[in-house]
Amino acid sequence: MAAYAATVTPADAVGQVLAGTPLRIVRGSVDITNYNPTLAEITGITKFFRTTPTVLLGGVSTNGYACSWIPASKSIKCWEDNENATYLADQAFGEPAADVAIGSVEFVAIGVAP
Repeated sequence: MAAYAATVTPADAVGQVLAGTPLRIVRGSVDITNYNPTLAEITGITKFFRTTPTVLLGGVSTNGYACSWIPASKSIKCWEDNENATYLADQAFGEPAADVAIGSVEFVAIGVAP
């Protein structure tokens, strides 16, 4: 099982600071090229913030996986439809196996600027 691999591509060169507040917004996309169920911090997003940001994801990746932000691990967890995964038990959605290319998902992150 290889390590979790994700490439963050911010839409802007720097995060946008909300005037009169300590908050920053960063937007862009995350390409998860090698998913691993152990999860790993997405430092390409968290490096823009002093504390754990709130991250909103576009929902479904370019390869059809459902994605959500997990604040406790500062990572992205993914699910797939059981119809496409013969190794999953009878359930509506299950977590993908290790070493799967999830694809890209858009994000907007907001948190306290460093």
